[in-house]
Amino acid sequence: MIQPTVGRVIWYWPPLSWAQRVLTPDQPFKADVVYVHTDGTINVAGFDHFGQRFSDTGVEIVESDGKPSSDVACCTWMPYQKQVAAKEIPPVLHAAAPGA
Repeated sequence: MIQPTVGRVIWYWPPLSWAQRVLTPDQPFKADVVYVHTDGTINVAGFDHFGQRFSDTGVEIVESDGKPSSDVACCTWMPYQKQVAAKEIPPVLHAAAPGA
């Protein structure tokens, strides 16, 4: 499993009860990890499908290749992140900006 750290981007799957905030149920929200609890759960802040900010606390990260089937919110790593962690592909390294 990828270790969560503050500042990483992660996919957030809202609970089904958030139906009014979801345009396409098979697409997650973009979220940032803002806190990592000792039990491995995370706090996140991000944007829903309408660009509205949201936050959630104590969210579990699940190993899944698709939308988890639960009414409980959870997070998953993006396919790229999983492939890099499994050493299936190299990470993309970006050049520093001139003068940086």
